[in-house]
Amino acid sequence: MKAASDDDKCFNIIILSCSADGSVDRVVRKLLRKMKSSNITTSSAPSDSNEEMLNIAGRNSVAVAVAVALLGHARCENSAQQMKDTIYNTGRKFGKQIQEAFLGFQFFDTLEVQAELDGPDMPGGFDEWLQSSFHSLQ
Repeated sequence: MKAASDDDKCFNIIILSCSADGSVDRVVRKLLRKMKSSNITTSSAPSDSNEEMLNIAGRNSVAVAVAVALLGHARCENSAQQMKDTIYNTGRKFGKQIQEAFLGFQFFDTLEVQAELDGPDMPGGFDEWLQSSFHSLQ
């Protein structure tokens, strides 16, 4: 087993598929409801899960970073522009809840991209976002 060094990092990527009507997978909706109902984000005291995760990261000297990518599935540019807020709304809420629940972690800018219209290698696309997020850890 390798001992953690000062430069050990944990990079977590959360990718959410957001449909044209803004719906996301059932698991994401359940997590959102659970986080809201347990007041993880509204309590002034650290939550048990947050405290436990920070203790684990601190004990192992591991820097924890999280990046959230929201993949929309509009099939035409006009729809993508007009419905952008609707498409990404639930994904944005999820990202915000995660950030508030785990305040000690490093978070990167959320990527919002239309997977059907923009390939991963497009300027400002998934590949570029991932590389810039990863390189900012080093």
